[in-house]
Amino acid sequence: MPLVPRYLRTPVILLVAGACALLALCGGLAPASAEAGCKYSRKNPDDIRGKEARQAISCLVNKKRNEHGRGDYSNDGRLASAADNHSEVMARKSCFSHQCSGEPSLAQRIRNSGYLSGARSWSYGENIAHGSGGNGEPYSIVKSWMNSSAHRAAILSGTFKEMGVGYEDRGKHGYYTVDFGFRRG
Repeated sequence: MPLVPRYLRTPVILLVAGACALLALCGGLAPASAEAGCKYSRKNPDDIRGKEARQAISCLVNKKRNEHGRGDYSNDGRLASAADNHSEVMARKSCFSHQCSGEPSLAQRIRNSGYLSGARSWSYGENIAHGSGGNGEPYSIVKSWMNSSAHRAAILSGTFKEMGVGYEDRGKHGYYTVDFGFRRG
């Protein structure tokens, strides 16, 4: 490291401090929030489309994983299909459950999706949620999951490697499903 004469040190420190203050005033150093970089995370069911809701949930779940030193889940289309079908059933039947009347069990839905085909071993799990207004925003959904030990465990799991996100709305009410999985061929 080169030696800087004492008379030059103070102006450099003041210049750096001034630049930091200017950035803070202009919003350049705004505190990072959980939804930062996750488009659509603050949209309620009145204002969000299915693709946007799925994208926001996926982004927020992976942000939480990264905040806790876990890698991203990769998105799996088969799990997404199972999750989306379940969200649609919950919305259509106004049912909030891991298995609505007349619907296959979670195990059968995952099997029906083709996710387990050819796998020697596997594991899977599911988080569901619903809400309206601000409580139905993807940000609020993931926040509530993180405040529940069982849902948090699925999000931060070291076992699961993939996820699929489902979303359906009915009027002002959004229904969310995330199916998590791991398979070894």
